[in-house]
Amino acid sequence: MEHSGVPRGKLRISLSSVLGELATADMLARFRSLYPNIDLDILVDDRFVDLVEEGFDLRIRASSAMPDSSMTYRNIGNIPVSLVASTTYLNRNGRPESVEGLEKHQMIAHRYSTNFTKGQQIERVTIHCCARANSTQLVYGLVVRHQGIAFLPHHIFADDPTIERLLPEYDRGSLTLSIVYPARDHTPLKVHNFINFFKEWFGEAFGVKPQ
Repeated sequence: MEHSGVPRGKLRISLSSVLGELATADMLARFRSLYPNIDLDILVDDRFVDLVEEGFDLRIRASSAMPDSSMTYRNIGNIPVSLVASTTYLNRNGRPESVEGLEKHQMIAHRYSTNFTKGQQIERVTIHCCARANSTQLVYGLVVRHQGIAFLPHHIFADDPTIERLLPEYDRGSLTLSIVYPARDHTPLKVHNFINFFKEWFGEAFGVKPQ
């Protein structure tokens, strides 16, 4: 791994939308202030990205799945997730008192059925999705426009008084945030420095201890 010299050049990063636009902008601005000789090329997208084929230096993703052996995987930390809706939507449509009650509601989601855990018991419910999206910000935008119920990371809605958490007795777990980059004998200094910076920033910004 390269450790000496001044990091410079273009750093191409694929980013999950789970961090949110404002947090992502803050993170990138801080990195630029520390490393002004690095030019950033950012793609915010929650789809699977072939780093080598598409020419990315690294990927920040919200998934616990291990990449193939040609990639290096670094676990960064966890982001808690809750089931939420706007107060206006709930006043119009009622508040679900159980996971079964979700079958009568509009759901904004990435999948059509979901597991809920209460204690040691797992409950499964089939949910009608009025919309599916692979963007956290788009899901949040639909929620605040009273379109339905969705799972969102806490930091996305934490400062929004119009959003209510639902069914808090059910454990929805968390999203595992990780960094993936091509395995090689010598990791570029710009990649090495970004990984170390991001781990520090994540712990500070999300109030959790990085992995």
